[in-house]
Amino acid sequence: MSSTKRMSLKKAMAITLVIHVSLLLTLAVDGQSVPVKEQIANEVKRLEQRLPALALPDNEAKSYQSALKRVAVMLRSDRVFLSLYYLQPVHSAVGTYDYHRSKAEVIKQGVDGFEAEWKNLGGQLAAREKAYVPESGETPAAAMALAEASLTQVHPYYQSGHLYGLNRSVDEGVYYFGRSSAFLDFALFCRQLQFKKPRTPLKLKSLEHELQAMEDETLAAYKQSEDKDLRQFITTNVSLKLAADLNHEQRYFGALLKYLDACMALKLLKATAPSPAQVELLKGQLAAFGKRLSSGDIDHSIGLMYWEMAQRALQPSADDEVGEPDLKRAVVILDEVLPRYFKTVSS
Repeated sequence: MSSTKRMSLKKAMAITLVIHVSLLLTLAVDGQSVPVKEQIANEVKRLEQRLPALALPDNEAKSYQSALKRVAVMLRSDRVFLSLYYLQPVHSAVGTYDYHRSKAEVIKQGVDGFEAEWKNLGGQLAAREKAYVPESGETPAAAMALAEASLTQVHPYYQSGHLYGLNRSVDEGVYYFGRSSAFLDFALFCRQLQFKKPRTPLKLKSLEHELQAMEDETLAAYKQSEDKDLRQFITTNVSLKLAADLNHEQRYFGALLKYLDACMALKLLKATAPSPAQVELLKGQLAAFGKRLSSGDIDHSIGLMYWEMAQRALQPSADDEVGEPDLKRAVVILDEVLPRYFKTVSS
């Protein structure tokens, strides 16, 4: 490569890095940090504005519009951690399609262009990852967990994208590159949110025992199931695999999040909607867990995120739409997820 081309490449990477950092810097008005709810709301608006340009099929575009609307509703009802939980998948999806659409010229260039993009993206990812400071204590555990769960997927998608591009199609490879970049975008977004100073951070350790027990429980559930279709266990298995990766990397906030996600997915397979009388009992459980999560000086925001999910179903806001699946989820959260959360953080 000529020195001129090398300089052009470095300049392009530098410009890209500046753009990303600029987007992720904390906004300020008259010297005051923008409240976290406003930061998330601004991100929702940005994603809504990007959707039309992606020219997605109508059903897919409507699905993402609905997901962003749900995030906005959670913000209005002060369920901030739950809004981030719901934001993560749509944020990553829009970011993926945005990246893929921007690389149309790379796709036209075939393998040569693809290889150049792989190397270029690798440098960009490495530079941008330096902006991620893995310090607990400044960011609530829930936001840390979502950031870690996203960060752990950056390199697997980057490497698998390269393999897909060489062995299947350049188009697929570029799509997976987009997934890699989008997950890093969300991790960085979470880390720059300006929360109030959180409570005393959780002290977590390896979840190897809990993950092995959940894997055994999942296998037992499959053996006892009359329907041997493995597809019903996909969500549980994917969450468990990601939890194991996070645990191996000592990203214990993320590992706890995905462990609880795996538990929720598994227990939902046999959950039933509560009767009106049971709903009243569930509200009592909800209040008890709410008091437990808010008492003391420990940052229980990961548990609070699931509590907000149950609260949404049992005490919906006027502009929210909840149904039977939400009530089933509330049952699972109160009977299974939150008890396991407290058992894990107290062990």
